[in-house]
Amino acid sequence: MIEKIIYQIKLNKNFLLTSHLNLEGDAIGSLLAMRDILLFFKKRVSVVIQDKIPEEYRFLPHINAIRNIKNIKLSDYDVLITLDVSDEKRCQKVIDLFPQNKTIINIDHHISNTRFGKINWIDSNASSTVEMIYKLYKRLNIALNKKRALWLYVGLLTDTGSFRYPNTNAGSLKLAGKLINYGLNISNIYQNIYYTFNLNEIKIIAQILSTLKSDMNQRLVWFKMKREFFKKDKPKRDLADEILNLGRLIKKAEVIVLFKEDLSERNIIHVNLRSKNKIDVDRFARYFGGGGHRTASGCNIKGDLEKVENMVIKKIKEFINGGINCR
Repeated sequence: MIEKIIYQIKLNKNFLLTSHLNLEGDAIGSLLAMRDILLFFKKRVSVVIQDKIPEEYRFLPHINAIRNIKNIKLSDYDVLITLDVSDEKRCQKVIDLFPQNKTIINIDHHISNTRFGKINWIDSNASSTVEMIYKLYKRLNIALNKKRALWLYVGLLTDTGSFRYPNTNAGSLKLAGKLINYGLNISNIYQNIYYTFNLNEIKIIAQILSTLKSDMNQRLVWFKMKREFFKKDKPKRDLADEILNLGRLIKKAEVIVLFKEDLSERNIIHVNLRSKNKIDVDRFARYFGGGGHRTASGCNIKGDLEKVENMVIKKIKEFINGGINCR
């Protein structure tokens, strides 16, 4: 499949890149690295997103090349490349505006990928999408440098949970070692991404933690992120990962859930799911039209927060007990 992508790179001149809503390190690293590859071959390339760049990634070189979709005429491009997008719904505005008679290349590592592209390079054995882009650098004989290594390392670091998640393997650790050798200051990178909370955000986290509930002898724990928590200030970063990681600290917890009220659209609840490897939360998320990884997944459900909470908790208890088939 990588050969088909290389053929398209050589064949076409104008490329548009995008990724999913709620950007994180793997999406951003992939976008910037893929843009770099296309520029290496003197292609015209634009990078568009549907929302904002998280503040913690502002330190990355060429981050300002990522622009909002509002400022781009999508019909000017020959090929759309989606990176780290498991389902076209996660970049629907871009898909809808891109001409249907043109080529979409889908590059992703999620096992739940819906293969919505004309060309689909899906590698569920890869720890991250940047790991796939690294293979593209190598196949195209583009030498790495400090800047390229930084983009790849950030994606690798964040998608493996700082090399703690089950998708961490010998290959990803070996790649991390190679990238560090390009002069990366891994302590500074970690601080830029993770040590950026302000006092108000810590106070909001405290409110979310106060909603903690558990069931099934603490095998199932969950939190709620209510819209009212953000009346004074909206945080500059998504707090979901921090809350879910704190839930993972509970020794008996096997599944951790965060219910998030959408801050701009009422009656949309974002359901984030994490597990400690035994339970495949990706299967559960797909039951509700979502998807992701075996141990980290999510979905969006329309409805009132309390009703969605009650419904999902009931279903996930059945799922944990093997009483609901989510295939």
